[in-house]
Amino acid sequence: MRAIAEGTGGHAFYNTNGLTQAVAMAIDEGSNFYTLTYIPSNSEQDGKLRKIKVQVARRGLNLAYRQGYYADRPNGIKSAYAGRTTAAATPSGGIAVQVSDRMSMMRGAPTSAEILMKVGVVSMTTGAHTEDTVAPNNKPDVKTQGPYRRYSVNYAIDPTGVTFVQAAAGKIHTDFDLIIFVFDRDSVLVNSLHNRIQMTGTLAEIKQIVSRGIYEHEEISAPAKGEYFLRIAVYDKRRDRYGVVEVATSQVRNVVAPPALPLVPDP
Repeated sequence: MRAIAEGTGGHAFYNTNGLTQAVAMAIDEGSNFYTLTYIPSNSEQDGKLRKIKVQVARRGLNLAYRQGYYADRPNGIKSAYAGRTTAAATPSGGIAVQVSDRMSMMRGAPTSAEILMKVGVVSMTTGAHTEDTVAPNNKPDVKTQGPYRRYSVNYAIDPTGVTFVQAAAGKIHTDFDLIIFVFDRDSVLVNSLHNRIQMTGTLAEIKQIVSRGIYEHEEISAPAKGEYFLRIAVYDKRRDRYGVVEVATSQVRNVVAPPALPLVPDP
């Protein structure tokens, strides 16, 4: 928390019951500030981190400001979305994760609730049973080695969090992305999954979806040995909004999926 706060020019409050005092201090400090602007001497827009350092002549002052920025093209983040969220394998075999994904998808970062959802995670390979390969549509790093455990990830997404637009022939359309990143204990990305969900229907059909909620299913693999962390997200590209939760594999290792209920015919 301290690192995130200091890196963005803020202050972290923790291990305290003095919430009123903390809020009052944050409001007071946030109400008094200077705005400084400058033109960087390096104009190359290569997406790399550029550090910022501010110095003042007066001694004894403690400065709070953003410590750096990424030199992205002005429209580069959104236009390059398809390349940055798939976490595709790079030529060297690594997983490519762009800056904007790191903010919401990095292990341990605050979870975003811009899109409300519930997530259920169940181990599909219990006990000594493991798999030699990852689940379909997974994109592991070349350094990641099996055997693997496979996890069932079930989404229950609040439809009011995603964007619906007018489509052709008077129909309504929505699309959003399901993303899962698997990190090891050192926060190294070892596997990922990205799936674009698209729904198109009449107004009546979309109203039905909204009334009952959106339910999706994905499967993700993590190495069987050791503890790993699943960063599970739904992303609405149009409004640049995330819903994110994080689950440790140790939390679900001994959870067994409930037996399937028998089908009951409609009366």
